Amino acid sequence: MSSGNGNTLDLASLIDTRDSLQRHGLIVERRPDGTLAANVELVPLHGTAFECGYAGSGPADLALAVMHALLPPLLSIDEQAAAFGSDTLEPRADLDALLEEDQNWSKPVGRDRVHVSNLAQKLHQAFKWDVVAKMDRDGGFVPIELINAWIVKKRAELRTHQCRNTTAG
Repeated sequence: MSSGNGNTLDLASLIDTRDSLQRHGLIVERRPDGTLAANVELVPLHGTAFECGYAGSGPADLALAVMHALLPPLLSIDEQAAAFGSDTLEPRADLDALLEEDQNWSKPVGRDRVHVSNLAQKLHQAFKWDVVAKMDRDGGFVPIELINAWIVKKRAELRTHQCRNTTAG
């Protein structure tokens, strides 16, 4: 399969590599046993396995895994607690700036209580509908450039929506 720059990717060899999502994009393939493999780690929120090609719990988990891998929390749990001045009961001076960025904050999700950024949580359902549900049920490849462009567009839409809500209230 072409990587978009004229090179051919051997997707089967990349599916198990740690950084292939960030370098190449989403790689998903149906295995002979019927399960779906992808080059991201499962964050089990809605179900127990990845799926694609429709809009259900398996595709939602695949979308959340992609968003979590590409938009991890920027602040550790300790940094998040410290932002609220848990030691002094006084909020940090830069709290307003920190609160504006959803990628700073996380909450534990799913049975494994994985800390996923608020931004990843906000975007994963839209990514499921816009990308994962439209994939072939046997899998496929979504270039990282396409995913990154999608994220930029959706973040801009979120900011616009947030601005409208702040000025309307």
